[in-house]
Amino acid sequence: MVSIVIPAYNTSLTIGQTLESCLRQTYTDIEILVIDDCSTDNTKDIVKSYADKDSRIRLLCNDSNIGAGMTRDKGIKEMRGEYMMFLDSDDWIEDNHIQTLFDAIKEYGVDIVSSGIICTDEDGNETERRIPEFELQVGWSRYKHDKTDTKRFMPCMLIKSSLWRHIDYSHRRFGEDVSTLCRLLHYASDMLVLNYAGYHYRQRATSLCHTADVIKKLVYKALSMKEKDEFFREVKSPYLNTEGFVTYATWLLCNIPRDGYEDEFKEIEDYLKTLNK
Repeated sequence: MVSIVIPAYNTSLTIGQTLESCLRQTYTDIEILVIDDCSTDNTKDIVKSYADKDSRIRLLCNDSNIGAGMTRDKGIKEMRGEYMMFLDSDDWIEDNHIQTLFDAIKEYGVDIVSSGIICTDEDGNETERRIPEFELQVGWSRYKHDKTDTKRFMPCMLIKSSLWRHIDYSHRRFGEDVSTLCRLLHYASDMLVLNYAGYHYRQRATSLCHTADVIKKLVYKALSMKEKDEFFREVKSPYLNTEGFVTYATWLLCNIPRDGYEDEFKEIEDYLKTLNK
């Protein structure tokens, strides 16, 4: 079975398309877990109407709004599939998407297979198609990325579920994917990247990642680097790069105003102090 974990918050205009794309999959041995993060629109009612018609859909509801990271973590702990994938509630996938990823993961014997993405505007019109080169990633290459690297976009991955026994999804409300993926890759076998795109990524101007200010992105980049450094130290990884974190964090502390991010700056400063002991 493949589990599809869908965190949802106020996406009543798109959640139907998301679920329809799951139900059309040519790979049918799936469960669809939608975790509603206290939506204030009728997202939950729409999901219920689909769940009443197809038993593969399960709706879970948070008691309070906890953010995407903790919501994904809740879905991870509830899923039953041998393999899993994330799907955002304003995105959708091609009919053969899961079958394509599943065939590759079986053929090459890897724990994670990744692919490209099809970017769309808010209305679902395609704006860009990012298709990576076919590559079997090993060692340090698994952790390298840049801004256009689809290999670091977790929803376009099929993941062996047992990897989550080792880690939790980061509970931060912003930039939570980076450190989570880093820890996940540590426990995975080689990761395969396919020369294929079947995930439609809707880029909404009002989404959290697009509305965040520049300072917030800079601050949470440092926090992600901190979490990565902490983890690599814990597992004694050969890819530990504390110097990179120290250089970036020092620049941040010297050049960026702290207004509104006092707690985040203190966390960074406190960690730097532990490194200097």
